[in-house]
Formats: sequence, C-alpha cells, structure tokens
Amino acid sequence: MSDKFVFIIHSIYELQEFEKFINFLIFKKKKIIFFYEKKKKKIFINKFIIRNLFKKNFEINSFKRGLFPLNKINNSRFTIISTHSYSHIFGEKKYNFKFLFFQSFLDSLHMTTESDLVNIDYFFFHTKYWKNILRRYFGNKVRLIEKKTFFYGYPKIKNISQKSHEIKNYYNIKTNKKILLLMYGNFNKSNSIFSSILNFSNPINQIFRFIINTFKFKKFSLRAFMLILKNISLDNFANKINEIKKNNNYYIVIKTRKKSTPQNKLLSISDKVIAENKFDPLAADKLIKISDLIIHFSSTSIISAIYFNKQNLSILKPVDETLENDKKKYFFYRSIRKKKDDLFNYKNLSKKISFEDFINPVNKISFFEKNIFKNEATYQNFIRKFIFDKSDALSFNKIYKIINKI
Repeated sequence: MSDKFVFIIHSIYELQEFEKFINFLIFKKKKIIFFYEKKKKKIFINKFIIRNLFKKNFEINSFKRGLFPLNKINNSRFTIISTHSYSHIFGEKKYNFKFLFFQSFLDSLHMTTESDLVNIDYFFFHTKYWKNILRRYFGNKVRLIEKKTFFYGYPKIKNISQKSHEIKNYYNIKTNKKILLLMYGNFNKSNSIFSSILNFSNPINQIFRFIINTFKFKKFSLRAFMLILKNISLDNFANKINEIKKNNNYYIVIKTRKKSTPQNKLLSISDKVIAENKFDPLAADKLIKISDLIIHFSSTSIISAIYFNKQNLSILKPVDETLENDKKKYFFYRSIRKKKDDLFNYKNLSKKISFEDFINPVNKISFFEKNIFKNEATYQNFIRKFIFDKSDALSFNKIYKIINKI
C-alpha cells in the first residue's frame, strides 16, 4: 500500500489539474510531498503558491530539469504522480517507486515514449478518445497499457464555480455588451517563418525576415512567401477584429500569454487586456465563461468554450512552420486537426478557418450569430468524447483504491 504521494509539478496549471485529487488525499490524511521544477522564463510555481492554494504546510522541494533528487523518493512506498511522462522526468531506467501518469490534454501525450508504455504503472486519460490519439502514434504497441489504463475526465473545468457577474467584477469588466474573447496566439517573430512575416507590415521587412528564417529553418515556405505577395500581416488581423467589433457591437477582451504580446494596433482596439498571471491560472476558463464569442489559434481552450456553450472560431496557423522539425510533436498536433469529428473539426460545435481566409474582406464570418448548441445530443456527444464520459470516468475514491492495489 502506498502511504506517500509525491506530486511532480511543472506549472501552476498542472497544480490546478490535481487540486481536487490533492484535497481528497488531504481528507484521507495521507502524506503529500511536492516537487516543483524551477524555471527561469515560463510561469513558475513555488512553495508560496502551493501552500496558499491548499492552506497546508506540505513538504515542498524544488528540482532542475535533468537533476531530480532520486534519493528522496526511490522507495516502493512512494507513489509518484505527474502530468509529464516517466521518461521526461527520469529517463528510461525503471526505479522502485510507482508512477502514475495523468493526462493533461495534448502536451502530456507528445512527451510519451515507447519506454513509458512499460515504465508507467497506470495511465489515466481524460477519455477513450485521448488514449486512441496515443494509439495513432504507437500503433499496436499500445496493447502494453490495456490492463493499466483508466479514465478520469477533466475535473479542472469544474473548478470554475464563480458566477458570471463575480468574474466580471474580479476583472473589472463593466459592460452590458456581448464579449468577444481573443485568446492571443504565440506570434514570436523568431519561432517560425510564418510568424516572422506576420509581425511586419512593410514588404521590405517581410522579405528580409523571410530570407533570414529560410536559412534558419532550412526550409522554403511557399505559404509564408505568399503572405508577402498578398501583403498580409498582423495589422490586417487587427483590422478584421476591429471590423467584427464594430459590426456586432462587441466588447473586446484579449487574453495574452507571457511568450507573446499583441502588437500595438491590436491593443489599441481592445477594451480590456488580461495578461498571464501565475496567481490566476484559471483566468482563461473564467473569461470563456463570461464571453459570447471566443477566437483562438488552435488552442485547447476550445474544450472550455464548448463546455460553457460558447460560439468559437479556431484560426489555423500552419503548425508545420514551427513544429515540423519535431516530428513527434508535429504528429500529435495534426492528429487532432485533420480527421472528421476530431477536436477542431467536430460537427457544428467547433469552426476553423485559415489565417488568410479570416482576414479576407470577402468573409463576413456570418455564422457567429447561429445557435450552434441547439442540438443537445451533439453537445453531449462532444462532452463524452473529449471531456468526461460518465460510463467509465473514475471518481477520486476509485482512483485511490486502484493506487492502493499497486
């Protein structure tokens, strides 16, 4: 029987993923230990954040990537729990502790390796769909995990208990207008040929960046080159958002991320900008709950958008420009975009459009006003497929009993 539960946390978002389970273990009076990864650039997590969330004085340790203090946990009485794969933290050598992998959407899956199919003691996926995404990559080798696979839904989404007026008050959003929430994407001009072109409106600057990044990425991107010929940039995108705002009388909220700040033109037409904040990890979900239309760039925020019955539009950036050198990550990103009835292509609940088509003046984006949720059966099928299936999702009590049988 496990009597010590170790949570390995890499971000505040992962901590939110485990919040309900951790509270359950606190209720059971179990020994809980935290290890968090120290990071310099990304949103980090620390002792204060962990203790503040649970109001408990846990044992909390830090570690650096590749330097995990194995001497503290290499014992059969420890159960290690993480949203990152075993190999991502410990490599391929099998140690004495038990390891539980809890999926956190796509980022968890593309970290897995063939050795994880053996070294992970139990897999907990959101639903069967996500296990099948893993099967698309590993094929019949997934049979190795058949007897140690379970499903736990997506409990984090139920952490949003505030009412809409409470959320508006918290973010000081004072409006009776419909809200358009823009989940701004990563357009860091150094991370892809595509982004480097979009960040400049001057064709000379675009050509210069295109040449530099063609050599940098060792790839000629015809699609990026066509952006120059058509004089397409993020300024065009800001103009389109402004057009939608005026035509529909929207209040514009932009949710930004630390790694990518919107350009000035887009900021100038927004009514509210809410930046990424390590003390407010559920900001995106809360903002989705109060919004009427969500525009995003192939973000898994589409899950929350549909869960809360919100109109949504996914603008497709070409992932091959950024990810193709990482063939595995590229495979997983494409796997949920292309097939019929996959996450970004599910009947009428999720709409997608290319960046070029979105800014095309001919496209009026008229379907925003349609009631896409009028078919209750379609909505419930989406929930069961991607978020939570009551027929097989385990309660934390059942998960706890499974762990004690290891």
